[in-house]
Amino acid sequence: MKDVFNRIWELALPYQDKRDDPGHAEVALRYATELVALEKGNEDVVIPAIILHDVGYSQLSKARRLTVFNMGARDEDRRTVVFEHQIESIKLAAKILRKVNYPEELTDEILEIVSQHDTREGFISKNEGLVRDADKLWRTSKTGTAAAQARAKASAAERFKKIEEGINRPNYFYSETAKQMALADLKTMMQEGDKTGPEEGKTAPVSDEFMRQMMAQSKEYSVVILKRTLKRDEPGSDKIVWEHARRNFTLHANGLLPIVCPVTDGSEISSMGVFNASVEETRKIMDEDPGVKAGVLVYEVHPCRSIPGSCLPAD
Repeated sequence: MKDVFNRIWELALPYQDKRDDPGHAEVALRYATELVALEKGNEDVVIPAIILHDVGYSQLSKARRLTVFNMGARDEDRRTVVFEHQIESIKLAAKILRKVNYPEELTDEILEIVSQHDTREGFISKNEGLVRDADKLWRTSKTGTAAAQARAKASAAERFKKIEEGINRPNYFYSETAKQMALADLKTMMQEGDKTGPEEGKTAPVSDEFMRQMMAQSKEYSVVILKRTLKRDEPGSDKIVWEHARRNFTLHANGLLPIVCPVTDGSEISSMGVFNASVEETRKIMDEDPGVKAGVLVYEVHPCRSIPGSCLPAD
């Protein structure tokens, strides 16, 4: 992808896949990339739009955003949630596009696509149609069907029948290319049968393509391992460690220390942290740490790579 697309992806990543649909953003992006090439769409519109189309779900409570899958909920309530996520997606998308200084005329078209990608009747342009096609193709992908199976109450045959009816519905897809891709995916699913058990379905299959895509998006960070010294047992060391912790909170707030984990097994290792900085920059930061300066703690630092936006689960 273009560098600017990668930057948009990194900024959007913390807001992706919030409806118990792990892999949705990556799979939809893959389909969008294929469709743009096959249908001669404008990647400068389609790719940012597909990356940003569902980020608004992150702004809704978990219970509210999962209403869309609650068959016991009123249609009106489910539709309201869909509208809410579109509105929130516009807000977040606008902020992210401004942050990367995306061209204004392209931004306007992207936001228009995002604004009604789930609710608009008919299609307003090729670019809009391709974005919505890519979004729908998630439902017939292996990753998408695994996520659906984790929530499913219907049998595989019932689910496949419903998917096929949707594919063949008039004006469901903008492009014939997307329709044929969906039918091919569905045929593969039906041939394989419902091989995904309840437990397996909770984890989406990981393809080689997905792995290559994610590894290509990784960037360099630094890992720090802090160890306690004999001075840690001396009087007054608790105050020093308290100030060390205060500094960690400041570094975290400034985006330099996104992850820090105190180690609680009583070993010589005190904690570990991931710094959004080079090894050299991290050493300079750690050399000014109150615990290190007082000799209560010593550290080692190692270069590492990870995927931007990775974080610890909240629950």
